[in-house]
Amino acid sequence: DMPIGIIASLIICTILYCAVALVVTGMVSYRDLDPAAALANAFAFHGQGWMATVISAGAVAGLTTVVLTLLIGATRIIFAMSRDALL
Repeated sequence: DMPIGIIASLIICTILYCAVALVVTGMVSYRDLDPAAALANAFAFHGQGWMATVISAGAVAGLTTVVLTLLIGATRIIFAMSRDALL
């Protein structure tokens, strides 16, 4: 069940990523998009500043959770390495 779940989630994420890219490119020409914040800038370009703020806040929250998760994993790896005298 695990490989099916991983592959299915990868397919779903790929489809959603492509759909968002198509929508953003339909909203604003790709030449006018800033790669750092394309989705937020596309909404700001159309006068939806509040939506750009919500998207930016979601991006910050997502990046924060990823960094915290990586830090937790890194401390466990460093602990295991030090316990095995590999550090």
